[in-house]
Amino acid sequence: MMFRITSPRRLLVGVLLSATGLASAAGGEPVICGSVADEFTARAAGLERQWVRQIPSGVGGWRLEQVTVGDGLVVAQTGDGGVHAIQASREEGGMPPGTLLWSRQLGGGGPAGAAGIGPQVVTVAHDLSISAIDRPTGTVAWEKRLGELPGAAAVPSGDWVYAAVPNQGVLRLPVNPRRSAASPTSADAAKQASGRGKQAATQPIFAESLDPRTISDGGDTAFAPVALGDGIAWSTTAGTLVALERTKQGWLRRELPLGDPLAGQPVVRGRTLFATTGPVGSAWPATLARIDLADPLAKDKPRPGLAIAWRVALTDHPDGGPLVAGDTVVVSLGPSGTAAYSATTGDLRWQTEFVGRLVAAGGDRVWCIDETGRLSALDLASGIRRARLCLAGLSLPVVNTANDTVVLAAPGGVVISFAPVAKPAPAAR
Repeated sequence: MMFRITSPRRLLVGVLLSATGLASAAGGEPVICGSVADEFTARAAGLERQWVRQIPSGVGGWRLEQVTVGDGLVVAQTGDGGVHAIQASREEGGMPPGTLLWSRQLGGGGPAGAAGIGPQVVTVAHDLSISAIDRPTGTVAWEKRLGELPGAAAVPSGDWVYAAVPNQGVLRLPVNPRRSAASPTSADAAKQASGRGKQAATQPIFAESLDPRTISDGGDTAFAPVALGDGIAWSTTAGTLVALERTKQGWLRRELPLGDPLAGQPVVRGRTLFATTGPVGSAWPATLARIDLADPLAKDKPRPGLAIAWRVALTDHPDGGPLVAGDTVVVSLGPSGTAAYSATTGDLRWQTEFVGRLVAAGGDRVWCIDETGRLSALDLASGIRRARLCLAGLSLPVVNTANDTVVLAAPGGVVISFAPVAKPAPAAR
């Protein structure tokens, strides 16, 4: 008689996948061997499983609809208006990664934007409202009723929450409506108290009204705003990039006409933004650009405001925005394949005919969902495909631009996080 030994972690994944009705053989046993859900197969491909979590489905069997990856937190949203926060790193309250920190029900379901994850609150635009949920506790801090559904996600940045409202502009709301308008903002206070943020400490604190304010968007907004520097940035459907930043002189507005509409959500690294223009089906030439926001406190004289550091022509219209890992920017060229460029100079590093949807980049891999619905790994340095894995029912796409983890999810509620396998340190000579 032959016995098969199954590790407890593999058994846990199998039970969760089986409970959601996914990846099952005819006999009812979960099929995870040889798939990304198999921890040994995943590790051989360059991924180490960090945690696995089953999201409560709620009343009526609502399904998981979207997952957002943030700094130390993963937020999963179900179709019944459920918002579920998962611990993603040990820095968040000391809880083990994969811990379900809290679940919160918002409204009665209906369309909802992706969650915005900030250091103090998690924000969700849903129905005709914006709700701010206290990040540590999961209690609803406040809710703002609107006249219509926001056009994209509500995004926290510093001590403010921003949301694009169609035909109105960008709505700005305070993260904490009850703080004193004349006192230092909580973001500044936290930076100064921790000894970080010397720039913030040198900037004067000026009083600001905490009343909701609608800011002219300069045209219809495309995609959700993104945190940039000490403020926020967004793009218009006409291709203008707009940035607001708090400086010594107060709030400064900078605009940079790109000429073409963006093809997807831009990616921010520090004070630099990477963006693709020329969406699929458009008549505009396609480009990839690096755009820098000048640091007003820099000792040398920076280029003023927003400036294009480099801009390169693409061989086809990009399928969405780019991904950034280290000094490499990767972009999907739709049916023409995938390409990578130097984040510093814009020089082409490689281009391959491999077609896939980018989902994450980190370590020495860029991860894509290919045309057959499998998870493929391309070598970040050469573009050569290094691995191809079955998803085992983890078919809900999760695009991670926040860090180097690969997060996969199933509509039935399973969420799994993987990290790049750490390379062993070179032996001392």
